[in-house]
Amino acid sequence: MNPIISVDETHIQLIRRSGLFDEGWYLRTYRDVAMLEMDPVEHYLRLGAFLERDPSPKFSTRDYLFINDDVAFAGINPLLHYVTVGQREGRFISLEEDIVTAERIAGRIPLKPGAPNVLLCAHDAQQQLFGGERSFLDMAAALYAIGVNVIVTLPQKNNVAYIDHLASLCSEIRILKYPMWRGQVPCMEKVVAAFELLIRELGIDIVYVNTIMLVEPQVAARRAGVASFCHVRELIEDDEHLMARIRMSAQEIAAAVRARSTHIIANSRLTASMFAGNDVIYAPNVVDSSIFDIPNTIGERIVFGMISSNLPKKGIHDLIEIARLCEVCVPQACFVAVGPLNDYVEAFIEAGLPQNLRFTGYAATPREAVAQMNVVLSLSHFSESFGRTVAEGLAARRPVIAYARGAVPELLQNGESGYLIEPGAVEDVVRKIEYLVANPERINAMGQAGRDFVTANFAPSALENALETAVRSVITKTLE
Repeated sequence: MNPIISVDETHIQLIRRSGLFDEGWYLRTYRDVAMLEMDPVEHYLRLGAFLERDPSPKFSTRDYLFINDDVAFAGINPLLHYVTVGQREGRFISLEEDIVTAERIAGRIPLKPGAPNVLLCAHDAQQQLFGGERSFLDMAAALYAIGVNVIVTLPQKNNVAYIDHLASLCSEIRILKYPMWRGQVPCMEKVVAAFELLIRELGIDIVYVNTIMLVEPQVAARRAGVASFCHVRELIEDDEHLMARIRMSAQEIAAAVRARSTHIIANSRLTASMFAGNDVIYAPNVVDSSIFDIPNTIGERIVFGMISSNLPKKGIHDLIEIARLCEVCVPQACFVAVGPLNDYVEAFIEAGLPQNLRFTGYAATPREAVAQMNVVLSLSHFSESFGRTVAEGLAARRPVIAYARGAVPELLQNGESGYLIEPGAVEDVVRKIEYLVANPERINAMGQAGRDFVTANFAPSALENALETAVRSVITKTLE
């Protein structure tokens, strides 16, 4: 880790207010700080963390960087990271930190005697829900539908509405602090032990993790002698950031996931292709078309929209460029971007947007988001392992113009329900927009074709059938 050179007063005040920096203790412990006549907090930010000094007995610089190796890899001051990001994400601050599983939230589904008990482990959810969290809700709903007992674990109690929704699909929720995969850093044994205790206490038959990034629950499952499912949602071979984060090749990551999993559950056929074998089960993300049974009314101006987390990798810059080009050649087209108004977006807004483009903010539900547009755009700069907004747009009778990368071609019938475009070819996107504006009757025809395809291939029953196959393959009990 490199020391932070640029330190401003905001950083210093954040550290002072954290309750994790003891100035007197720091000066007594590291006597050279007084000799340098530096403010102790500034010293820690500029140099102390680089020397692996602790800000107080409450926070271990070395442990935080060891546990959270992405922070070390990025060269970020550990305490500043914890105060600004890590605390909200539930990061561990010490290897000696106790793992408490005392908090239990009752679910509203009674336990079924004799049914398999599945421990469904989620990653953390913030106030705004995106594809990963919605897919987790779909998993819980599918397991509930096939008659198993579902017990959910969450690393934090952050989103009350999300937890309440989960409670309607499970027997109970346990809040148990656990980390994401930390590359080649060894498992946190205290977390593994806590999960193993939970498995034995609840009589768990299957531990089911929602992502390859949860390791400790699967290790605990192996040690407890129960089945371990991993729902893979990552296109490992195409994700350079993931490989850099874990510090393994795609093949090494896939091998590690396979070694700790009884079954691999893949959310697309492309995802499944990374894992060969009979124990790989294709269980696509699904869309409840009844939720998206909304008309697609074409007005004087046709609205083309993108729904995303509004991060750079989602193609915001491409959307802005497309809107600029269309201002001149397709004045009847207008554009909306639905998603959080983050710093990245605010910078574009401040710099000035084309007159035909609006950022409308985060929408509480996918239905509210897709209802704002006539045609959906998907311009991701990375390979989506499924393409939830594409599927939801199609279910809502909205044709989709998408970059042909990742698993999106599994959803979109080129020329029938939308168009697949070479990634980055914004001029080709503009040409398709120009065509649809000139031929608006094609929008409803393509939209209906897309809805029919999604309803036939990505209904909730597809996920239920796949998960029932997986559960039945390892459980001898009768599902009721």
